[in-house]
Amino acid sequence: MKEILKISSKTHHAVMMVCFLAGYKAKSAAPTTLISKYLKLSQRYLEQVAKQLKKAGIIESYRGSAGGYRLKNKNVSMLEIIEAVEGPIRILHCVGGACNIRHKCPSKDIWPKMQKEIIKSLSNIKIV
Repeated sequence: MKEILKISSKTHHAVMMVCFLAGYKAKSAAPTTLISKYLKLSQRYLEQVAKQLKKAGIIESYRGSAGGYRLKNKNVSMLEIIEAVEGPIRILHCVGGACNIRHKCPSKDIWPKMQKEIIKSLSNIKIV
């Protein structure tokens, strides 16, 4: 079966990391080595993903011997994670953008509705 609305590997790994942190029960931050080992991802790659999640305010990082990552907001949505990694969702270049046949496009009303529903659905899917 062909995937038409595909989630990138980086987004998939970001969701995995957030889910891991949501289930991490220790009072301290989850060490990068532990997350890396559990998710079978290199520490370097994991830190790249974490940087984007931190910038979006989804996780926070701690330095030192008890350093690592912790989920900042337990009410995070799939939309927030996807947009942290990929940027704003836009299903087609012409939705909210330039289109050279916009005035006569037979499907011009369908795509914005579809995008709106996808965004709504993703914002309703909470990690915790």
